[in-house]
Amino acid sequence: MADHVTVLVIDDDPSIRDYLETLATRQGYGVHTASDGESALASLDRTRPDLITLDTVLPGMDGLETLRRIKQ
Repeated sequence: MADHVTVLVIDDDPSIRDYLETLATRQGYGVHTASDGESALASLDRTRPDLITLDTVLPGMDGLETLRRIKQ
């Protein structure tokens, strides 16, 4: 079942982003990453993740605004 589940990791800290990507990949999930809200929103049409991890402090658009736009 995990083969069909995808995760989008949104974090501007490369070490946290890499860690979460590695952790999810080892559990068998497909993983996409983004370093900011704008690139995450741009990727949503092609990635269609089942789960999103979202940092609240991001450059440019913060995590709460990113979440608001994802929900739209």
